[in-house]
Amino acid sequence: MPSDYARRGRPRGSGLDDRGQLRRIVELLEADPNLKPTTAIKAIGISDPSTIRRLRDKLKTEMNGAPTGAHSGGYRGRSAELLDARREAVPAQGGATLGPAASGGLAQVVPATMSEAQLSWFTHWCALGLSAVSSTVEAQMAMMDDFLRVPQVASALRQQLLLNDVAKAFCPKRSDTRTTLH
Repeated sequence: MPSDYARRGRPRGSGLDDRGQLRRIVELLEADPNLKPTTAIKAIGISDPSTIRRLRDKLKTEMNGAPTGAHSGGYRGRSAELLDARREAVPAQGGATLGPAASGGLAQVVPATMSEAQLSWFTHWCALGLSAVSSTVEAQMAMMDDFLRVPQVASALRQQLLLNDVAKAFCPKRSDTRTTLH
């Protein structure tokens, strides 16, 4: 039976999505043709050998279009499709969206520049929000200061501190307690 032997790595179809990492690897490889796939994988911050192997094999499979293992269809792979689409794509203008082929099925919006009126309106609303938060915090601090200065509250706090000192006096420090971690 094929399930009698132990398989290495993550089982197929376990739910981890590597498309984002593969996209970044393809971008690095496209930017520097002399870069090797393993170096590109390490450049995006992956150091686990099994993850490096899995991503390298998946990238190789998708870029070459040669399926391996149980996948024996004519599937070419999303990273290869992305690489082809990026080579054929025309750069987007400001405020435009990229086509579904260039973005892997998701529409990416390139941020357009904000006009002075929009920027001014945005900064005024942010300033108003910060001013409201600041005045609320100041009011709460003044209320707590007044509350703590009430004689009954000050007396209760002093009594609590005294009670804590008495409780500590009744609980002697044990000599067998370790004072260091090692």
